[in-house]
Amino acid sequence: MHPYVRCALLSIALVAAAAPAGALPTGYDVQIAVANSQTGASMGGADLASLMSAGVLTETVDPVAGTTTLALNTVVAGPSGLWTIDEWDSTIDLDPFITNNFTVTNNTAATLTYTIAVSSPIPAFNADEIVQSTIQLRLLDSNGIGGALVTSSAGTDVYEAFVNGSKALGLLTDPFSLSCTDPIDCTINGTAAAGVASQAFGPAVATSIGLTITFDLTPGNSASILSRFELVPEPGTALLVGIGLVGLAGARRHRRA
Repeated sequence: MHPYVRCALLSIALVAAAAPAGALPTGYDVQIAVANSQTGASMGGADLASLMSAGVLTETVDPVAGTTTLALNTVVAGPSGLWTIDEWDSTIDLDPFITNNFTVTNNTAATLTYTIAVSSPIPAFNADEIVQSTIQLRLLDSNGIGGALVTSSAGTDVYEAFVNGSKALGLLTDPFSLSCTDPIDCTINGTAAAGVASQAFGPAVATSIGLTITFDLTPGNSASILSRFELVPEPGTALLVGIGLVGLAGARRHRRA
């Protein structure tokens, strides 16, 4: 095979692997679990299959951006309304990045542990950097009778990002706590944010990414999360694509000659 053609085929394969599918990837998953933070007893939860069968998810595809977004179209409540997922959405881009955004409310008399995780397969590529990965947490004194507190669950960072099932990044690291004393204080001071503009990773072949948020929330209060995790390919991968495209152009010129 002519070397230009071989290089061009490699380029086409890389571009195809990196191209957005324009729909929810097969294997994408959502896991929601709520437990009593003192006893560990389950307070219920949900997953992608149950949410879809309940008809509470809306899927939106943006072919220009190459993203797919899942979002709740109604409030989801736990057993007897003891907790609610007031809002939730997640955007996946096979470039790749993934988001996990939500608001939850604890309607019980106990502190609850929330774990909300999203994960997705991605086209395999050589990754070497984590970029623009962030979390912003806002605490709300929903019942207005004594402030609010959110903490990390023992031994677990509030934000944990995964590549190929292994933890790649932690933010709002354990031990973490955020408190406010009254509704006004919660509005002004009840927020925390963390993130990395750029952080080395790998190099490693990435085939899946995930983002898990875990925290303990006091009774009668709400917490809102905005979170994002993104990987970028090592420079050699992008260079190889460029070389392949040049090779394809050269092969075309060679055929014309």
